[in-house]
Amino acid sequence: LNGAVSTIYRKDDPVIREGAKQTRIFQLGSNGSVRIEKMIDDKCVVLGTMGPRETFGEISLLRGESSVASASVIADADDVEVYSIDGWYIQALLDRVPTLGAKFFNYLCQVLSDRLRAREAASKPSKPSKAK
Repeated sequence: LNGAVSTIYRKDDPVIREGAKQTRIFQLGSNGSVRIEKMIDDKCVVLGTMGPRETFGEISLLRGESSVASASVIADADDVEVYSIDGWYIQALLDRVPTLGAKFFNYLCQVLSDRLRAREAASKPSKPSKAK
């Protein structure tokens, strides 16, 4: 896609820093992973990980210019390829091709829905198996 930038990160390189102004949307390439970290009570807490083809940064993009990253995203291996597109480019594209807007926002809704389902499933206590 025109407008997308590909960047290769090494293990422990920050892709996004917590508190930084954030106006891009990101997608991991076909290999590698990132971890999501947040400072809580002066301790770095890993909130989760993301793998190939997963998207992040969409909340900041949806919030607009004044948004800051609520967590850090850190490369979890060497040679992690991340694609990013600036919000202004996406807006210009949607202005030029209005029918693309519905598809784009449908995609973002699916990403967020999948993420919420996964988080909900992970937070449910597992049921003990019944002994026979």
